[in-house]
Amino acid sequence: MRILAIDTSSSVLSLGYMRSGKVLGELMQDKALTHSEKLMPHIAYFLESMEEKISDVDVFAVTVGPGSFTGLRIGVATANAFAMAGNKKVIGISTLEALAYPFRYLKCPIISTIHAQREDYYTELYTSLDLYNVQKTGSTEILDKEALLERARTLSQTGEVMIVGDLASALREKLNPLPEILKKNADPAIIHLAPTVDNYIRGSLLCEMAKNKKELYDFVEPVYIRKSQAEVQYEEKRRKRTEAIDHG
Repeated sequence: MRILAIDTSSSVLSLGYMRSGKVLGELMQDKALTHSEKLMPHIAYFLESMEEKISDVDVFAVTVGPGSFTGLRIGVATANAFAMAGNKKVIGISTLEALAYPFRYLKCPIISTIHAQREDYYTELYTSLDLYNVQKTGSTEILDKEALLERARTLSQTGEVMIVGDLASALREKLNPLPEILKKNADPAIIHLAPTVDNYIRGSLLCEMAKNKKELYDFVEPVYIRKSQAEVQYEEKRRKRTEAIDHG
């Protein structure tokens, strides 16, 4: 089976390609959300470099969110279009699960985070299921930084905790080394921050995740946890317009 993985959920564009269970290539580029211009040329170049064609692909794996509203639409629409044109299948993968997946070997809670807006983060809690999967242990939430740190402190009372994704990167940039306030009083339990290089979604790992999933679909849809800023502004304008008419 040939799998082409696509991630456009953030500023990073990531592609991966797997044939018969072996990853043949991976491409990553961080160009601040230029996916609408770069995705198709990059896919063409990527496949050509491996002497593969889009018609060779059996399954398209794509991240479905949460993440950038525009980025998710581009990636999902592209995967769906390729699948429909070639009568192939699609697999949708959670971005938060994809961030937790590299840490599936750890026997501790994994707090996966993606920046939402301001100080807020999309988050899910995972644990290792086996060497090939992680398991979500709660619902998808939107929490601010302080609430997430308090959750990590609470979890650390019974052992080590790993924070992955955008919150880990932000804390590494601003607070290095990790301040004592995040540590449990009794060693060796501690809150760990994922290395910066592991806070990106990698196309090669998306291929691996897709290979182990059973559900194949004709199309998938983006997962939005909250409304986009454009939708919020539009609804606010409609509300003000309605109030003006009612009081007119």
